[in-house]
Amino acid sequence: CLADYVKSGGVLVSEACPGKFNFSGFRNANIPPGILKEMFGCVENDVAEMITDTKTAPVISGKNKHYPCANMQSFLQPTTGTPIGNYLTSEVAVVDNNFGKGKTRLIGTNPSICYLNTEDIRAADLICASLPYAGVKPKTKTNASAVHCRWLKGKESDLFIMVNLTNVPATAGIETEWDKELYSHAVNWSTGDSTKVKKLPREFTVSSNEMLTLEFIKK
Repeated sequence: CLADYVKSGGVLVSEACPGKFNFSGFRNANIPPGILKEMFGCVENDVAEMITDTKTAPVISGKNKHYPCANMQSFLQPTTGTPIGNYLTSEVAVVDNNFGKGKTRLIGTNPSICYLNTEDIRAADLICASLPYAGVKPKTKTNASAVHCRWLKGKESDLFIMVNLTNVPATAGIETEWDKELYSHAVNWSTGDSTKVKKLPREFTVSSNEMLTLEFIKK
């Protein structure tokens, strides 16, 4: 279960209202309920408020910037946890907690829904800000906000995918080195061209609303 995962050293990051409903579909009286309360080290101060107007949505104040909220605004009351972010109205919005050998973070809103609906890069930043906390280091990043990249792991090869979500072509540079020890060559699925990894460019142009896929063949 999640409690065992965190106790043994895992890291759990959650958006607003974990465990909101019980197995019968009814709202729990306390959120987070039961063991989740211990894991996250906090409880909701009051019933979470629905956010219906993105133009007047609440904002979370972080260390270096402000993050927009969406869908839910949950006011958190730390028990054993440590508040690390507040709404501009001073209520606690983000809580970190140590649990066993692991740790948790509860974010009192839904940044994923915010980014999905508005494409506000600050919402994505709120999610990405938890990656170092979880010990997750992105394998590859681009220097263009319009181009997103992902790795899909396979047995004999891995796929590197770049997606341009805008209506104009975008050029993006790769900020990390290709793994020359793991891969021998890469195949561009669009052109069929095969290139040795050590000769691969570090910059690509992706057409508007298109995807570029490179298949990295393992040695």
